[in-house]
Amino acid sequence: MADYQENQKSFKAPLTQVDKFKKKNEINTGLGGIKMENSSKDCLQVSNQLELTLIEQKKENKRLLDEIENRKDRFQKREQEYRKIIDDLKNEIKNKAVPENAESKKLEEAKDYHKMIMDNIDNIQLKTSKIILDQEKDILRFFNNKITEIKKQFEEERIKKGKKDQDYVEKELKLTSKLEWIKNIAQKIDNENHNLMKKYMDLKAQYQTQENDREMLLKELIMKKKKNAILKSQLEQYEQLFKEATKDIDDEENEDMRKTSSSQKFKSLLNDKSNGNHFQSRQNMEKTGQSFNMSNLYKQGTGYYSKEEQIYRSEKTLKTLQNTMRKEQRRARELKLMYLKEIESKSELEVIIKKNVDKIKQEYQSKNPSSKQLLSTLQSKLKNDQKESFTKEMREILIEQLLNDDKVLTLVYDKTFYPDLKNIQIDENNDEYQETEQV
Repeated sequence: MADYQENQKSFKAPLTQVDKFKKKNEINTGLGGIKMENSSKDCLQVSNQLELTLIEQKKENKRLLDEIENRKDRFQKREQEYRKIIDDLKNEIKNKAVPENAESKKLEEAKDYHKMIMDNIDNIQLKTSKIILDQEKDILRFFNNKITEIKKQFEEERIKKGKKDQDYVEKELKLTSKLEWIKNIAQKIDNENHNLMKKYMDLKAQYQTQENDREMLLKELIMKKKKNAILKSQLEQYEQLFKEATKDIDDEENEDMRKTSSSQKFKSLLNDKSNGNHFQSRQNMEKTGQSFNMSNLYKQGTGYYSKEEQIYRSEKTLKTLQNTMRKEQRRARELKLMYLKEIESKSELEVIIKKNVDKIKQEYQSKNPSSKQLLSTLQSKLKNDQKESFTKEMREILIEQLLNDDKVLTLVYDKTFYPDLKNIQIDENNDEYQETEQV
C-alpha cells in the first residue's frame, strides 16, 4: 500500500480543458508583447525572435516527449515488480493453503486496486499524448499565422520601397539639373566679380590719390588759419604805426598846404593809372609765392572732373561706390567755395595794399624831394598822352620805391602766402570716408 501511495504522488492529474485554455492564454500573452514595427529591419528582428521561440518550443516538446517515454518505462518496470510481488503472494497463499474469508476479501480488494491503477495509468498516457499533440498544433498554427503576417508586411514594404526609389530618382534628376544651372550662374558671377574687383582697385587707387590731395589742402588751410592770427596782430601793429605817421604828417601839412593840394591832385591821377601797374606787380609776386598752390588747385580740379566722368560711366556696374563719389563731389564743392573765398580775401588784400600805398606815397612826397620830381614827370606825361600806358622803366621805378619800404614787403608777403580766412569754416576733425559696399 505504501508503494501504491508513492506512485499516486508521483503521478500528476490529467490536464482539463481549463488548464489547456490557461496555457494557450499564457502563450498568446507572451508573444502579444512583441511590437510589430513598419520598418523592414524590425520585421526581420521579430521574425528571427519568433524562429528562436519556435525552436525553443520544439525543444520543450521533445523534452516532454522524452519525459513521457521515461515515465512509461518506469510504469512498466513498476508493473512488472508489482506483478512479481503479486505472484509471490499467491504462491505463499497456496503454500499455506489456509483459505480464509478475510484474506480472500483482501485479495479481491488488492486485485480491484490493481485494476484501478492500471486503468489510471492507461488513461494518463492517453491524456498526456492528446494534450501534447493539441499544444503542438496550437503552437504551429500560431507561428504560421505570425509568419504569414510578417511575409505580407515584407511584401508591402517592398512595394512601397519600389515607389520611393522612383520618386528619389526623379528628385535626383531635378536636383542635378538645378545644380548645373547654379554652377553656371556661379561661374558668371565669379567672372563679373573679377572684373569688378579690377575696376574697384583702379578706382581705389584714384580715390587714394584724391584723398592725399585733399589732406594736403586741409593741412594748408589749417596752416593758413594759424597764420591768420599772426596777420591780425601784425595789422594791428601796422595800424598803430600808420596812426603815429599820420600825426607827424598832419603837422607838416599845416605848414605846406599848397604842397599837399598838389600832391592830392597827383594822387587821384596816379590811382587811375597805377591800379593796372599795381595789379601786375601783385600778380608777379603771387606767381613767385602762391602760383604753386593755385596751379595745384586748378590741376586737381581738371583731373577730378575727368575722373568724375569715368566714375559716372561706371556707376551702372559699381553701385557700391556711389555714396563715396557723392561725398567726393561735396568735398569738391567745398573746395571751390574755399577757392572763391580765397579770391575774395585777395581782393581785400588789394584794397589794403592800395590804402597803404596811398599813405606811403604821401610820406614819400613829404620826405623825399626826388619822389616829387618823379611824380611831376609822370603827371606831365599823363597830361600829354593820357591813352598811353606806363613804360617798363617807370613801372620798375615805382616797384623799386615800393619794395624799399619794409611795411609794404611784409604786407605783400603775409597777404599773398597767408591770406585772410575769416569766413572760411573748415572741420579739422573730419572723419575719413567710409566705403559702403552694397552686395
